[in-house]
Amino acid sequence: MAGDSLYDALRRGGYEASLITTYNVYFPFYEEVVLRRLRASQCRHNVVLADARQCGASLSDTFAAPRRAGSDYTLVPMRSEAAFHPKVWLLVGKSRGLICLGSHNLTIAGFGYNREMTNWIEFDPRRDEAAVATARTVWGFIKTWLNDQQAFLPAPALEAVTSMKNHAPWLEGVSNVVVDPTPLAQGTSTAPLFDQLIVHAPKSVKSIIVIGAFFDTKLQLLKALAKRWPEVRPMCGIEPATVSLPGKQLAKRQFDFRDASTLADRSGYLHAKAIFFEGRNGDHLLVSGSANPSAPAWLGGNEEAVLLRKGASARKAAEELGLLAIRECQPIAADQWASISESVAEQVAEEATRAAIVACETEIGFAAPLAAFPTIPKRCAAKVGESEPIELPIQLNKEDGMLVIPADRELRPGCTRLLFALAGGAVVEAIVHHTAMIEDLARSTQQAQFRAALQELGAESGDIAKLVSAVEKVIFDDASGAASEISDRSRRSSNQSAAQNEANLKPETLAVGMHETKKAKRHRRLLTGTDLGHLLDVLIHRLGVGLSRLDANVDSQGRTEEDRIGKDDDMEIPRNRVDDVKIASICQRKLRRLISRMKVQMDQQADPGPTVLVQLVAVLAITRELRKIEKHERWRRVHARLVDPADQRRLLDHVMVSFFGRGRDLYSRVVATLGTETFDEIARLKGLLIWLAWDCGVALDERFGISEQREAVEERIRNKAVLLELVQILSGDDISLEEARTSILSVANPGVHQAAAKWLVTCESWGRVVDEVLTRIRGDRIPPVQPSQIGSLAFATALARPRLRIVSSVSSGAVALFDFEQEIQYRPDRVSSVGLLSPEGLSAASLPSSS
Repeated sequence: MAGDSLYDALRRGGYEASLITTYNVYFPFYEEVVLRRLRASQCRHNVVLADARQCGASLSDTFAAPRRAGSDYTLVPMRSEAAFHPKVWLLVGKSRGLICLGSHNLTIAGFGYNREMTNWIEFDPRRDEAAVATARTVWGFIKTWLNDQQAFLPAPALEAVTSMKNHAPWLEGVSNVVVDPTPLAQGTSTAPLFDQLIVHAPKSVKSIIVIGAFFDTKLQLLKALAKRWPEVRPMCGIEPATVSLPGKQLAKRQFDFRDASTLADRSGYLHAKAIFFEGRNGDHLLVSGSANPSAPAWLGGNEEAVLLRKGASARKAAEELGLLAIRECQPIAADQWASISESVAEQVAEEATRAAIVACETEIGFAAPLAAFPTIPKRCAAKVGESEPIELPIQLNKEDGMLVIPADRELRPGCTRLLFALAGGAVVEAIVHHTAMIEDLARSTQQAQFRAALQELGAESGDIAKLVSAVEKVIFDDASGAASEISDRSRRSSNQSAAQNEANLKPETLAVGMHETKKAKRHRRLLTGTDLGHLLDVLIHRLGVGLSRLDANVDSQGRTEEDRIGKDDDMEIPRNRVDDVKIASICQRKLRRLISRMKVQMDQQADPGPTVLVQLVAVLAITRELRKIEKHERWRRVHARLVDPADQRRLLDHVMVSFFGRGRDLYSRVVATLGTETFDEIARLKGLLIWLAWDCGVALDERFGISEQREAVEERIRNKAVLLELVQILSGDDISLEEARTSILSVANPGVHQAAAKWLVTCESWGRVVDEVLTRIRGDRIPPVQPSQIGSLAFATALARPRLRIVSSVSSGAVALFDFEQEIQYRPDRVSSVGLLSPEGLSAASLPSSS
């Protein structure tokens, strides 16, 4: 039985998420039996897609209603023209997958009493490419069905389903192998299942055997089979006592129906659905799944899913299932015909039953799509536990088509239902989707480990080295899922208009207020739901949200430096002094390893993909966070550095060589691959590189004296070259500027905030001058001037798109322009200088670091 096999599979472990599609669901069975087993086997994120009318009927039944939906698992009511009818189980983990595609609903009968037929595919995605291809096809069906629900479901509920890929990055991508066995699905945006089937049918059919529990009034599928293969008379195996056959008079006259009550070596309601095509020369086809032999299932109306097995394996399966034995079964007797039911109970839900609705929890209360309601609700009440419903206000947001229900923060976690009163006295009950709770469950094991490590940073016992190890694993060891999502998003971005990409307005100052960053909406994220995307989200976008973080200047007892003045324990040596010094040393080594791996990644990018960009952003972000954490009292009192300054400088130098060096130029190549710079990760990279340059003590110093030592001159030339490249790619990007500003000021000690802010303004001012000069160069508006001074800016006149560089040496026979890997030598008449380009007040600008 399917239940026994499922239990065995769960005991083997390795599944992190499950998704079940069903027509009917008995929620007490799912919540108390199936869900408990899933959770006990560490399957954290669980989703049920069920027919919306059937869900609505369950909500009206006190005993059968869901109690844990929206908090312990995700329930998505699926609307359909007729019935949402597929029966699919998809269990996934990083290294394990299971597909069940069959006839059983999510009920006790479906898993315990009925005679069902289910296809079972258990596989290791690292080794079985064919099974991965099948899983990707099924995943595609699910996303297609979900796409048809967008008007009726809040976005967080849909995102909870698609976040399945967090737990199994291999679900996304293109397979280059033949999908066998072959899944087929029907939905509003697909061809009818019958039309899809014909493509796979045998060239020459000898016989057709059909079994099912529900037929339509006009037997349209049987007629379609007879019309397509007129030389073959379909044979139908049914259980007379339980079958629904509204067209039985037609069936009795025109078709061959057999008594299949004894099919399989057991009793129970015959709910299986299958069609077997016997062909010639071993060309056979077995179709099994959710589709009954009816018009809505095969000719359009229902959502359905079936699996095709071909050739010898199809015949073997048909034999083992007893389908071929139907030929030996007796035709339906006269007394049996009289007792056969003509009801259509399963296929057509009663019109009086309203489709279930989902409302999601938001930062201010709840929200539900207006399109989900038959009419605009008049009133709303929250159902919290067994208490009387609590009246809540309703606001209509016409701009995004949502009903907004403000509610106190204290009320929201315990609310399981919202009751909406419609005109005429009708009441619609909505399931509450607790967004934050489900997001926690939807995080992969890797994401949960990373978040747990970050959580510990606010505790005295937190092992910071554990955080760096968790980050390293996310960045480098599981990059395949990130690469897949990046590829998908970058393809979509290439379809954006050039006008949108060029809507970059330059702010007047680097001191951009947070309210101004609304312009950031034009930037899309390359990554969202993957492990690496979640890491970036926490490190950059939501750091500290929901996390207990100690204030940098507060000790473990919550006291500021002023509070500690005169206290007896001011000079007390903490008991964990040695441990913390050791932990800091370990952290340095682990970060050094992280940086070394990043350097290798940059060196290996012969054909660069955007993954290296996202990995670098993550490495820079965790380095910045460690520098911020160094300000905490815990590390200050033992004078511990979590980041070795030499490692930071090595990272900066390697980035400059790899991303901007001649012949490497990873930055331009990655942007060319993406087709635009308007991705959030690119903007964050720019800002973090500006921060790294500041934290490494990079100065914009125009003093190049003749008597100075060569090493000092070379250092200033390199520093100026670093800033020259960085200010050019900033190009007025407000997200980049805000990232640079907040990063620098968060790491800087209070005593150097003013100097740090001045340095930011200096860089931006110099960047504007550089931009203007580049515009003049490309417009041929600068007369050629032969370079004569080290440290000045110049460009090679022969290049079609001139690039500003720093003059590193000048002689009578050659001019050398600085490159991060090696100098570029030119004849003096092939190079033109554009002067020092230092606005008034920029010369010899100081560059204080946070050290």
